Formats: sequence, structure tokens, C-alpha cells
Amino acid sequence: MILRRRNLSRLKEIGTILARHGWGHVASRLGLARLLHLRGTASQEQGTPARLVQALEELGPTFIKFGQLLSTRSDLLPQGYIEELSKLQDTAPTIPIAYVREVISTELGGSPETIFAEFNDVPIAAASLGQVHSAVLHDGTQVIIKVQRPGIRDVVDRDIEILYTIASMLERRWERAKTYGLTEVVDEFAITIREELDYTREAYNTQRLRTNLSKENRARVPQVYWELVTQRVLTLERINGIKITDERGLEALGIDIKDAANALTSIFLHQIFVDGFFHADPHPGNILVTPDHQIALIDCGQVRQLDASARTGLLRLMISFEHQQTRRFAEEIEALGISSGDVDLQALTRDLEKILRQYYDIPSRLANVGQILMRVMDVSARHKIRLPVEFAVLGKVLANIDGINRLLNSDFNFTEALRPYISRAVREQFAVDEMLT
Repeated sequence: MILRRRNLSRLKEIGTILARHGWGHVASRLGLARLLHLRGTASQEQGTPARLVQALEELGPTFIKFGQLLSTRSDLLPQGYIEELSKLQDTAPTIPIAYVREVISTELGGSPETIFAEFNDVPIAAASLGQVHSAVLHDGTQVIIKVQRPGIRDVVDRDIEILYTIASMLERRWERAKTYGLTEVVDEFAITIREELDYTREAYNTQRLRTNLSKENRARVPQVYWELVTQRVLTLERINGIKITDERGLEALGIDIKDAANALTSIFLHQIFVDGFFHADPHPGNILVTPDHQIALIDCGQVRQLDASARTGLLRLMISFEHQQTRRFAEEIEALGISSGDVDLQALTRDLEKILRQYYDIPSRLANVGQILMRVMDVSARHKIRLPVEFAVLGKVLANIDGINRLLNSDFNFTEALRPYISRAVREQFAVDEMLT
């Protein structure tokens, strides 16, 4: 095993925590139990999805974030694990205010009282990577300031190195881990979390979403105050509003709940099918409805991009699903994915049919497109076909949006909402094809 000596104590800590929560057999299968002297630390209780979540929370920021990524990968884990991992909360103890003030002074060149007209020492939220405070600019604008947690970069770098080691060992000992490309999952995670640790990246993501959605009348994304942005400090417009799932609050503001659901859908379908660049963490806490009935997207640290080929492939999948053409659907899956061997197209079609026919025979308003996509990824993986990782995230995003909409409007029909975007994408694709011929 290739691992830096400085990480051995952390690896032992990881093994001990997993064992305490009933997951010591993982270390044993990897041959680490004896090396790390883990005997006697195992729990008498069997490891369960809920106890895995408890272990990840105890392991800290990197593993909480990794668990959140795994919650999008129904192709890797059974549904029971996906449901529990989706409950992972990114909360952490507050950072001492003296440190927060020191970082602001170092990064922005002045004390909070100099930089801002008002600065609130009491944080709005404390997460694994950073802490958020409210402030007021000298022109009266309300803002939020995100300050990075001390030492977090070193913690993340160390844990990512360990995750790579564990992933490569699992791939050598477990065929399914190799088929699913576990090291590539860690690759994707490493890129994502390191981008989140660079607040200038989050600022660019926020600005890009704001620009892309500028013509969507109902959409709102915070303004970035670039002169107050560094890698460790992020200053954004503070948007006040009601959480989109707060039905009583929405009604008190005179907001039509069904209309809000329709607007939310339009905003996300625009991001996916028109821009190919979308907010990748649309849980209810990140979606607000403002008093003037706009849909505000906040916390843009997690985004994903679909390139032209991925969008075209997704479009073709949607069309073949719409027309109940399972064989064509299977062909598109094979074309989109990376296979680790010969693909039995007939068997793939048969297994996809078992999934898709459940949705063919029900009213389209009952079909959850995100869940369908995640189940399709699971079938594809069993046939040793890996679809683009963005599809896993997209499936979770669509499932979340669909879930929010069904809460607000029991008659909501996501498939129907998709049709105009599919039609538009088809027209644009035909136009491109004609230009190239």
C-alpha cells in the first residue's frame, strides 16, 4: 500500500470510526485491520445505511461532502443508502469570531468595521468548509460574507489522498468497483471540493448563472461584489425570501404556489437544455421566493456543465423515452457511455424495458424523470457501461426539482414541462446539422 506516513494515523482513525459503527468489515476486506491494529474496536451491531451516515458525519468535512456526492450515485449504491446519504447535513461548529475577523482583515486589507458599514459577529450558518456572516455595505446594500474554515485545505488534501488509496485497493479486490470506476468517482469529487475551496470559483459560478438567467424574468441570482472576493472570502448580495417549500409563508405573501412551481421548473430546464450549465444543489434551503415573486437561487458553489454532445445524447434519450422506443433508448445509452467490454444490446434493451415500461403505462404526470435517469444509470452500470458522471448529478437535480414541485402542486406534470425544451433543442440540433451538410 502506497500511503504517506503522515496519513497512517488518519487512516487508523477512519478504520476505528467505521468499525465502531459496524463497518469494520470494509477495513478487513482491504487487509487493513491487522495493519492498523483495529481488533477489538468493532461494533456488535451490523453496519446499516443510517450508521454509515453517522460514521461519515464523525469523520468530518471531506467525508460528509463525499457522502453527499455518493447520494447522487444510484448506479453505485442501493436505494436505501441513497436515501440515507441524502440526509447528510453539512453543518459544523462555529469558527471563533477572532479568526473570522483576522481572515477578513488579511484578505480584504482592513477590519470588518472599515470594509463594511455594519458587520454581524453572529454567524448565519456554519458549514464544513466555511462560515457565513451578514453585513451592510457603505451604500446600504445588504450582503453575506463567507469565510473559509481554518486549516480546511490541508484536511481535505490529506483525506483525498486516503480516498484515492482506498478506491484503488477496492478496484483491485472488487470487480464492481473497477467497473464503476471508483477512482474516477474520487477524481470527480477531488475536483469538485477543491473548486468549492476556491471562493473565486464560486463567485464565477454565481456570476455565470446570473448572466445566463438574466432574461428569465422570474429568476434571481445574487450579485457578486468582486472587490470583496478572494480565495478565502466571498461577498454576495443578500437575498431575502421565503423557502420555496414554506407553503404558509408563500400564501402569506400572496404568492401563487402552483405558479412558483412552474417558474422553478422553467428556470432549471432553461439551465439544463438551453445553457448546459446548472445549479447542482437545488435543495429547498437554496431556493427562495422573494416578496416580488422571483425565484432566487443561492449558494452556487456546486454547479455542473453538460457539453454539446451530452446535451444531444440526453435529448435523444428523452425523445426515445417519450416515444416508448426502448431499443433506440438502449442504443443511445451504448453510444453515450464508456463500456469495459462487449455490450449485449439485446440484454441491455430487455433490462431497460423492465424499468421503462413501468413508466410507459402510467400517466406522464406521475413519471419522475430524475428517478428514471438514476435507475437507467444503475441498469447501464450492471452492463458495464459508465454514463457521464454529470448524468448522475443531473438525475438527482431533476428528482429534487420534481419532488419540490409535487409538494407544491399535486397535479404537476414534469414530462409535459419538458416538451417545449425538447422541441426547442430538436429545432436547434436540426439547424446545426443543416449547416454542417
